[in-house]
Amino acid sequence: MKRITDLKVEKLRTSYRKDSLGNRQQIRTPYIAARKVRVVEGGRRFGHFFIDMIIYSLLMIPVEVVFNILVDYQPSTVGAAIFMSYFPSYIFYALYYFSFEYFTQSTPGKLLTKCIVINEFGQKPTINELTVRSLVRLVPFEALSCLNERGWHDRWSNTWVVQKEENEKLQAILQEA
Repeated sequence: MKRITDLKVEKLRTSYRKDSLGNRQQIRTPYIAARKVRVVEGGRRFGHFFIDMIIYSLLMIPVEVVFNILVDYQPSTVGAAIFMSYFPSYIFYALYYFSFEYFTQSTPGKLLTKCIVINEFGQKPTINELTVRSLVRLVPFEALSCLNERGWHDRWSNTWVVQKEENEKLQAILQEA
């Protein structure tokens, strides 16, 4: 299988030379270059994050209530109290992203902007890739890594967030190759 990072496209290189009369002439020479995957950039990704955090927070309210009812735990230390108050939200946070991306290749934030998650072959990510992607999101300040071209959860899981149109273009090029 061909990787989306190995795709090539024909481009034109422009150079100039002078003719026998001293006039400048433009020469366009074709060459083969690597095709850059057009990933979704920082501003749109922040929008995804913002929308997903609103939905996650709303979904988390009943989960917290049920967890507190089921686990009538009286911690003996402050550390245990902090751990038990955050533990269910960390688990649910990873499950939120894993579940949405497993079933739809998107989260609600990505769905609104017509974006999807793909792997290095331009396909739906595997369970292992999605697991890594979801767990890396638990790393502190990981969300800030998305201000670059690709966030840590993209790079470490070898996935890309692209618009559906870009994925269609990638699929067409992969079919030709």
